[in-house]
Amino acid sequence: MKKVFYFTIALFLCTIITSAQTYNKVKITTKDGRIIDGTKGSLEKESFSFKMNNASDDSQSLQTSVPLSEVSMIQAKKGKAGKWALGCGGGCLALCLVTTLADNGQTADTGTMLLGSALWTVVFAGVGAIIGSSSDHWEIIYSKNTSMLKNLNLNFTTDQFTRHTPRTNNLTLSYRF
Repeated sequence: MKKVFYFTIALFLCTIITSAQTYNKVKITTKDGRIIDGTKGSLEKESFSFKMNNASDDSQSLQTSVPLSEVSMIQAKKGKAGKWALGCGGGCLALCLVTTLADNGQTADTGTMLLGSALWTVVFAGVGAIIGSSSDHWEIIYSKNTSMLKNLNLNFTTDQFTRHTPRTNNLTLSYRF
């Protein structure tokens, strides 16, 4: 039993690591100012590959790779709606399953319990999808124009906790990676 549990955890972690560099929706700005929309993008060492939707036929999509030397900026959305829907719906289904097993059929028949569980699972999955889609924003994952100086933060603060303590001046320099 322990081997199955550890194997499941290892498989889950490997899935998270491999999906960390893929993005569901991408927007690429080239050096000449064109904006290209696509899906299923992945950032590689010297290029960015993605599926570009064909303007004439939406069912067809072309796998495209663009060298990073031709790219000015890449923005991406991770696609949190599906993950949130799966988490909320799965959590609700697990809770319904536990309460059904703990009840032992004392209060309602099986059909009513299954219908209620399915209804609540769909409702919570919808709520999860709304939360995920509202929290998924465009993030800049690559930018040719970003200066390293923008990540530096220089702060100067003065603190005096009480009237009788001396003033303390703080100078902090931090760098955001």
